[in-house]
Amino acid sequence: MTEPPRTVALVGGTGRLGRALRRALSAAGIPSRALARSPTPEPEVRAGDRHDPTTLRTFLDGADLAVDLCAFDAADAEALLAAWRACERPPNRLLFVSALAERPAERWRDALPTDADALEAALSAAPPTDAYGRGKRTARQAFRDALGDRCRTALLPQLFAPDDLDARELRYLRDARDTGSVQLPGTGEQVPCVLHVDLAAQALCAYLQRPDAPPVLQIAPPPGPTVITLVRALLAGAGVTATLAPNRSERGPHSAGSERVDAAGARSLLAALPWHTHSAQLVAAHRDLGARFSGETG
Repeated sequence: MTEPPRTVALVGGTGRLGRALRRALSAAGIPSRALARSPTPEPEVRAGDRHDPTTLRTFLDGADLAVDLCAFDAADAEALLAAWRACERPPNRLLFVSALAERPAERWRDALPTDADALEAALSAAPPTDAYGRGKRTARQAFRDALGDRCRTALLPQLFAPDDLDARELRYLRDARDTGSVQLPGTGEQVPCVLHVDLAAQALCAYLQRPDAPPVLQIAPPPGPTVITLVRALLAGAGVTATLAPNRSERGPHSAGSERVDAAGARSLLAALPWHTHSAQLVAAHRDLGARFSGETG
């Protein structure tokens, strides 16, 4: 990617990350259009199925850059690549948004090499531990095999959006409302790797504009609030009181252990972003979601 894109085609552009990325692109002066499963009144959004060849080819044709936010396996990747090949004016480049789950959690703390061959060796050294991670990895491999250095991949952690009323974290509030008690994974004092969706979008926007960026980038904030801090912010936003019961062995909306990610390279490369404000932003976002939840259910 040698210069800022002129037009961006976002596959999955109306989800929580898609909406945030469209805002970030607009703020950067980069036109975008979005493909969504359901129609919306927004003129830049086109409704269609990513597995429909004609719809996807028409959507991609003429864009400078494609961003795939929702390829979950090789079949999703191959559908986009088939449409890409059928375009009269195919995109020049692809940004695939994958997940840290491509690697086992204990490897997230390892820095990724920037050399392409060493990078693939590092990513192949430890297989994903669940179906989601395996699907994301096979999608990335299909894109890389077909497009080579025209493809970049961003590995993102768990995202949080204050307007997402389907957020997994709302399980804490439902438990509090229904039982008066919240079962925390682990002790509650562990630090999860959670990235506010707006900062994730800003990072993706900056990443795709950097010609010197590596082909795969782990994007994550510095260590932030503990699980118990985030849960308390949710409860405060909703105006709910509950007993917090730690030491649940099974995973809940968060892991039962702290998650350490080496993303120093990304934060250095994208140093202009407000990483230092992320912890406060994340706590405020949990309060906001709690208030929205209370308003929807009150």
